[in-house]
Amino acid sequence: MNLEEKLENFYNTSMEDARQESAKELKGYRKALKKIFTEHQEEAVRKQKLTLQTETTENQQISNMEIAREQMAMKREISQKEEELTEQLFAETKELLADFKKKPEYLALMERQVKYACDFSQGEQFILYIDPSDEPHLARLRAAATENAQILVSKEEFGGGTRAVLHSMNILIDNSFKKRFAEVKEDFRLSHAL
Repeated sequence: MNLEEKLENFYNTSMEDARQESAKELKGYRKALKKIFTEHQEEAVRKQKLTLQTETTENQQISNMEIAREQMAMKREISQKEEELTEQLFAETKELLADFKKKPEYLALMERQVKYACDFSQGEQFILYIDPSDEPHLARLRAAATENAQILVSKEEFGGGTRAVLHSMNILIDNSFKKRFAEVKEDFRLSHAL
């Protein structure tokens, strides 16, 4: 083999080795790039899932807050309507009480309250107060009482009924309409609050 052939052989061998080395490196780069691309895709999918989950959670929270706000508004509206109806009911009840006070049954009720206070006092002195609006019944109530009862017209209005004060026993018997009305109203509100 001559020099030229040797050079050509060397050139071909070198070129073949360079091509093989180049192909090997290119294959390694492609493999590395494919791995990087796959990792990038997986990371993008993870980020997308996380973003979707975060947005879904945020939307659900916003939706829950809006639902809670609507529920509160509805509860306030219902509560306000209940309050209006309660006030209307008790206004009508006051009118019915005013009508009842004009009937003979009211005077009979007051006489029973006087008798109860007299019996309860067991002969001890006591003061029984009537509402200023009931002053026309004073004589009849005094006639129904025992001698240990002093029946007076109260300076304070309490809507009807009687209030008895037994000082010796430190007792107040409050059968006033004002007290009973307040108790019934409170019980009504409590029973409807549950």
